[in-house]
This record gives sequence, C-alpha cells and structure tokens, in this order.
Amino acid sequence: MVSIESMFALNEEHEEKNTTELPINRIFPYPNQPFETYDSQRISELADDIRIRGLDNPLIVRKMPDGNYQIIAGHNRFLAIKQLGWTRVPVSIKELSDSEAAIYLVQSNLLQRTNIKESEKVKAYSLRAKALKKQGQKLDSKYSSIDIISQSESIKPRTLSRYITCAALNQDLLDLMDQKKISLNIGEQLSKLNNEQQLQVANFIINNEHKLSLSEAKKIVDSSSNDFDLESLILSTEKEQKENKNADKIERAFKTLSKSEKYQRFIKKEGIKEDDILSVLTILAEENIL
Repeated sequence: MVSIESMFALNEEHEEKNTTELPINRIFPYPNQPFETYDSQRISELADDIRIRGLDNPLIVRKMPDGNYQIIAGHNRFLAIKQLGWTRVPVSIKELSDSEAAIYLVQSNLLQRTNIKESEKVKAYSLRAKALKKQGQKLDSKYSSIDIISQSESIKPRTLSRYITCAALNQDLLDLMDQKKISLNIGEQLSKLNNEQQLQVANFIINNEHKLSLSEAKKIVDSSSNDFDLESLILSTEKEQKENKNADKIERAFKTLSKSEKYQRFIKKEGIKEDDILSVLTILAEENIL
C-alpha cells in the first residue's frame, strides 16, 4: 500500500528513476476523472513542446486486472503523445488500490494545476473524500478523518464540506459556479433540491441572466416541498430586499435628523409630527432620492 505521506509529497521528477515504456494501446484514461483536459489548441501546443524538448516527466499509471494500464497522472500529456503518433510511452507504474489511485490522482492534479475550476474542486474533493472513507480502517487513526483533506489543502473544514455537498448539483449549476453566476454558499443550498428543481433553477438563471442571491436560494429551498413558481419567489424576495434596504435608509436618515438641533427646533416651530417626517422619508427612499 502506498503511504498517505508519500501521496502528499508527490513530485513526478522523482519518477524518472523507475521509468519504463509501454505500448500506447495498452494505456487508458482514468474513468470520469474530475479534472477537465486541455482544449485542442493547448493539446497541440503541448504536443509541439514534447516534440521539440521531449517528455519531461513520465505518465503515472497502475496495472489493471485485464493487463492494461490506467493513467493516474498525465492525461494531457497522453493526449499530446497520441497526437504525435508515438507507439510507446514512458511511464512509472504504481501499485495502487482503487482508493489509493483516486487519492493519488486528485492530489497530483491539485498540486500541479494553478487554475482549477469550482466544478473541478467539487468533483475532486468529493472523489478524494469517498476514497478516504473506503480506505477506512486501512489507515492509521490520525488519517481516518476527512480533516486530512482540509489540512493538506489548507482549506477550512466548513468550506471543504460545502464543496463536497455541491457534488449533488447538476452540471448546469456547476457550470454556473464556474462562471461566477452562483457562489459556493448558494450551490450548497441548491444541492438540497431534486434534479428537476435544479434544472428549473439553472434554466431560470440562464434565460433571465439573473444573479441569484443567497436569500433567494434559501427561499427556493424552503419552498421546494411545493410546486414553486421561481419568478414569483424571486420577485417577492427582491421586493423584500428592497423594502429592507429602504427601511435601513429611512432609519439612518431619521437618526441623523434626530441628532440635529436645527431639525428639532424646526418641527417644534412648525408643529410637524415625526410620523409625517417618516412618511416623507419613505417616499424619498421609494423614489430612490434618499
């Protein structure tokens, strides 16, 4: 078994000592791996770089029961090598269980990549948490908690929990997270909805170019047991938010006026009631004058 410590100190440069070559037709990608591969242009650029300078680091693979090999690290390099027409590939073979392979794959990508999408973090943290859970008693007690992920990635446990919870989101909502249309906190709320409801919310956001607020998301979730009308829910929430905002403006303005001696002398002299002042302030707030 590969130790957790060694997984958390990954450095592919050290793999060169244990490099061998395998036929490319015996190597296959890790199924449903959480990280997106490069687009065709970047793969072509990588292929050109490999053609000119050679392959800096071998692929990391593990042997499967059928005798073929599964990629654990190096999916983009593999695509570039295929484009170059190589028939054999330098690899470093690791003996890894399913759980160890998942942990290794996630950790190696998190260490090497600089721009990781929110959806990739969701899938990666979820995959790694499941792998750790499956390992269970195989690990020492100090590694038996999911806290190891937050420690190794320097991420707060609550934030990590939100990412893992968002694994229940459909791809449309994950895409909206990548586009900064919904936040991680909002994604956590929407993950409580069923698939059909998530699709409705995603379509509404996309079709109306609406930036969902946390309060709107909570209201949608609270109404999810009924057949909710998204437009009505969001409009009513926006109205409440505007009323609350106006109330804050009115309160601040009234407190400021109350501290003014000139204002106090004026209302006494003119015999004006404070209720009348509040009514005027309300009109000013509703008309966006205040």
